[in-house]
Amino acid sequence: MKTQATIPFRDRRLEFALFSGDVVGFRGGEFLRSSVHRYLVMHYVFLALAISLMEVKSGPYPLTGVEITQVVAASLAMSVLVLVVLPAVRLLFWPGTGPVLRMRSTPLHILATVLSVFAGQVALYLITGNTPDGVWTILVMILFYFLLCEAFCHYLLLFIVPRVLRDVRGTVPRRGGRVTLGEADGAVVIKGQSFAPAALWHVGADGNYILVKSADGRAFLPGPFGPVVEALPDELGMRVSRSDWVARAAVVDIRRKGREVTLDLIDGSQVRVAQSRRKAVQDWVQAIRQGRAEGPPAGAPMAMSIQTGK
Repeated sequence: MKTQATIPFRDRRLEFALFSGDVVGFRGGEFLRSSVHRYLVMHYVFLALAISLMEVKSGPYPLTGVEITQVVAASLAMSVLVLVVLPAVRLLFWPGTGPVLRMRSTPLHILATVLSVFAGQVALYLITGNTPDGVWTILVMILFYFLLCEAFCHYLLLFIVPRVLRDVRGTVPRRGGRVTLGEADGAVVIKGQSFAPAALWHVGADGNYILVKSADGRAFLPGPFGPVVEALPDELGMRVSRSDWVARAAVVDIRRKGREVTLDLIDGSQVRVAQSRRKAVQDWVQAIRQGRAEGPPAGAPMAMSIQTGK
């Protein structure tokens, strides 16, 4: 396996695992580019205004509008440092193996909340010379802002970031953003990106996104997985598990070991077949093999065989 140092930055992937179980991923520099995208900046401004109007303070200190803005700015600057700069730096200098760095969002939100409240209190002390009323007041503020941070970040990552990524990647969804057939060249269009039917290999679920493998490379596109694969033409391939669709042209071999069945694909990867689909997939692969009995065309995958694993 390649070490992180040998993997180009553009091929690395930063993933956030949310407490809801959803996973949101970014490739290379997409995270930083997305963080300063106009859609997100608009939400940052809205959040700052909302916090300023709420005037959640650690004591009954009279503050002017300018002073409130200064305290909020100090707190949000610390949040940006933790939630944006820290993950970006970790991805850049991460010494681990493999291209994917997955971070849990909740610990990040806790750290951002604690440091932001602290930064706000320091700014408040520098402005008014007053200290907080007590520890319990600070703890209540931390709890309040943590819940606000969790809700706000989940909203951004699940509902706004997919639109941002489409804009950053230069893809435009067509016909509801699902799968269509190009009217001119017969290409399969997934989330606005075209793929030649013969070049399409594998579509897999990846959190809230899908990973599309083809002869032209890999593409991470917004999900969800189910509606995308349901719209793929039946003659191109088959859904073999809850999170995998495989093109018939990509299947090189089928292996069976006990009750476990896996497919070897043309790119060297393996896809596990769900138990509930095992019989259907074996029949499907047998039909592919029989269809190639008279000899495959040049460049086609090899004929199928059943490996027992013994």
